[in-house]
Amino acid sequence: MLRLFFLFCLLASRSGLALDLKECNRPLGMESGRIPASKISASSSFDEESTGPQHARIRTETGSGAWCPLNQINATSSEWLQIELPVDTVISAIETQGRFDNGRGMEYPPAFLLEFWRPSLGRWARYRDRHNNEIIEGNSDTRSAVLRVLDGGVVAKTLRIMPVSEVTRTVCMRVEVYGCTYRGPLKTYNMFDGTVADGLDLRDSSYDGSARVGRYLHGGLGKLYDGVTGEDNFEKHPHKWIGWRREGPSASVVINIEFTSRRNISSVSLHTSNFNRYGAAVFDKAVLSFRPAVTSRFSPRIIEFEYVADKNFETARWVRIPVPDRLAVEMRIELFFASGAEWLLVSEMRFESTKTAFGPMYTDPLDEEIQIEQRVNSNSLTYFAVGDASEDYSRWISLGVIAALSSDSLPSAFSSTSSAAAESRAKNSPRRSSRSRPEFSCS
Repeated sequence: MLRLFFLFCLLASRSGLALDLKECNRPLGMESGRIPASKISASSSFDEESTGPQHARIRTETGSGAWCPLNQINATSSEWLQIELPVDTVISAIETQGRFDNGRGMEYPPAFLLEFWRPSLGRWARYRDRHNNEIIEGNSDTRSAVLRVLDGGVVAKTLRIMPVSEVTRTVCMRVEVYGCTYRGPLKTYNMFDGTVADGLDLRDSSYDGSARVGRYLHGGLGKLYDGVTGEDNFEKHPHKWIGWRREGPSASVVINIEFTSRRNISSVSLHTSNFNRYGAAVFDKAVLSFRPAVTSRFSPRIIEFEYVADKNFETARWVRIPVPDRLAVEMRIELFFASGAEWLLVSEMRFESTKTAFGPMYTDPLDEEIQIEQRVNSNSLTYFAVGDASEDYSRWISLGVIAALSSDSLPSAFSSTSSAAAESRAKNSPRRSSRSRPEFSCS
């Protein structure tokens, strides 16, 4: 039974991991009390007992009816209500309400800013909508609750809601936060930002990391992993796309991805534009490189995927790149412009992967280390077809599972034969050191 449970864990843990905002709209617990008062704080309070942050629960009348900061609010105020969540969470919407207090309240937040923090980001970032605006419209009275859905999900462990106003005024507010637990494999993605040209702004405006010299985005997440896919006509709806304009005859775009943990990757999917009439086309080739461990460099075993150009249909589409079960803590995707295309546009990424069942010391002996430079050098790399069989370690797992099941459910004579065959295979297989043996778990 234990062996059957192991097999179930091995198979059931594989999943396609992408943000799905349709399933990410639950209230997180301000109104219900699931978020405890100890996790709600504020920059200041007019009166800690009657208008402290513990009274900032939407549709709830406690104390004097809401949280009220000590100071009046204007366009440059920095008062905040802070909510700490138990784990990294995808935030999809914010709901606000003023202080009603059974008809005695007169204060409400006409607008607010949203700032967020998570451990992998290491700093406070500010939410911006698809038009690059930071100010979110709030309330116009003390009684009504207003729900504001964000343009894309943001990943946060701690939130700060900061009321602002064009004119100086007293503000009080109650809130609810909507979202879901973040279960995605991505820690960050890093790349050169998109292009602004011909009146089109195709930059990653929601990227919450930092920008280095030369428009290189580093250390954050943004449009490529926010749960929103672009529409066919990118000129009419550019805000959901990140786009790069061709800058040379053999132009390419490189996206470096860091995972939250070591993953066993089985596919990568990219949502891309093929709007040929405005010069956009799906990439004609993708080259994938993998870094199997934090202490190693990139493996020389890359995957080269070629896409057959589609000149008939201009719809945006998901392009899935199969991966023959490659271990990675980091991954590099290089996309090459299609012949004759002026633009390459991507709006979203998703991955099929599992958290690896191998111990941290395990490395595949075929993964000899190389240093990946800014461009892939085809002369120094061995190309593998996408349809290649899984590597030795995958066969090793399969044999172990089959042997485990056989010992429980098959006649003993057959089990003995299987054991003898396994011993023979072990003698003919490359020797693995004891510290390289995988440690299995269901996590």
